Amino acid sequence: MRLGDLISHKKGFAFKSKDYQLDGVPVVRVSNFTESGISTEDLKFVSSEIAGENAGVALKANDIVVATVGSWPNNPASVVGRTIIVPAWADSALMNQNSVIIRARSEQWVDQKFIYFQMKSSGFSTHVISKAQGSANQASITLDAIFSFSFPWPDFLARKSIATFLSNIDERISLLRETNATLEAIAQALFKSWFVDFDP
Repeated sequence: MRLGDLISHKKGFAFKSKDYQLDGVPVVRVSNFTESGISTEDLKFVSSEIAGENAGVALKANDIVVATVGSWPNNPASVVGRTIIVPAWADSALMNQNSVIIRARSEQWVDQKFIYFQMKSSGFSTHVISKAQGSANQASITLDAIFSFSFPWPDFLARKSIATFLSNIDERISLLRETNATLEAIAQALFKSWFVDFDP
């Protein structure tokens, strides 16, 4: 199936820096993207009035978002075409420019997840990089380049099985990362206590 035939989309909005404030409704920028989600560090915020005026770019949990501007593959941390899935905490946050929000037309959780995993594949990365344009320092991709990506579309039960299996693996990886971060914080605290503060 062709991606464009399976989804609806909405481009991010170009929020003005003068409208940013210390708290309010979060605005997610491409620079906030992590490997598969969104970092809470360096988020910007706008008032509820501005958020209301731009409700069309409000995110939902499990939305797929693709960066349409970024670097070439030699800088994978910000590569163009980077794809993330919106975590639950970012529900109702707003999506900034240089991105496109993607939702399965069927509105089925299974289809949303299945499409996401297809877009996290090396096949999708190769496809968008091959169609990217730009300078040596910055690359960009069009919506047509994204939507022309084709991939296998098995029956519903097969899609459900694949999406469930891969989602379980993702959840396990996230849990292990959180555990590692906690253990690292404990180790650092103990080191400081014993060898810096010389606590008894």
